[in-house]
Amino acid sequence: MRNAFWTILRVTIFVFFCNLSFLSYANSNADCTFNTDQTCTPSQLGVHNPQKAFGCKRAFLYQNQLYPLDSKHQNDAEKLRPIISSMPTAIEQLNSYQNNQLRVKNATYLGSIGIGLTLAGLLTQTILSNSTGDSIQKATLYGGLGLALGSTAYSIYIIKTNDSFLNRAVDNFNSNNQNNTIELRIKTEAWF
Repeated sequence: MRNAFWTILRVTIFVFFCNLSFLSYANSNADCTFNTDQTCTPSQLGVHNPQKAFGCKRAFLYQNQLYPLDSKHQNDAEKLRPIISSMPTAIEQLNSYQNNQLRVKNATYLGSIGIGLTLAGLLTQTILSNSTGDSIQKATLYGGLGLALGSTAYSIYIIKTNDSFLNRAVDNFNSNNQNNTIELRIKTEAWF
């Protein structure tokens, strides 16, 4: 079993370096015209048509103008804060929404650790073959799977319930400001 592991590892490393050297060769000669003095001049750049990115478009309508909902670096609905700052209950709901976003991020890290433990459990099966190795393998394998599945379930639950905090923040603001209401415009491209 050890020989099979090392053989697979060697083949994987070989394929990786072959692909890496091929890509560097292909990129070095791509779009290049040679001049008379054997220097390479890149061709003119063409017009780039950007691909449509997977994700969601999040905005809100306030005083007949459409504003982005999130800050530039994450989906945190931070652009609502200056508008709803006069309503403490709405700010409290927005803070809960943002804190839950942080909890999802931390659960993602725990899930990654769980996947790492699962892989470590699979590796101990090939490296250790005695009874101690068997118990270590089972503990890391099942512990890692439990951690990964548990954090995934927790993240999905938080994501599904977290939108209610954002909706309640907007509803609290709208109930006290009948003339200037906020309307969320969230368009997702994922179904889950």
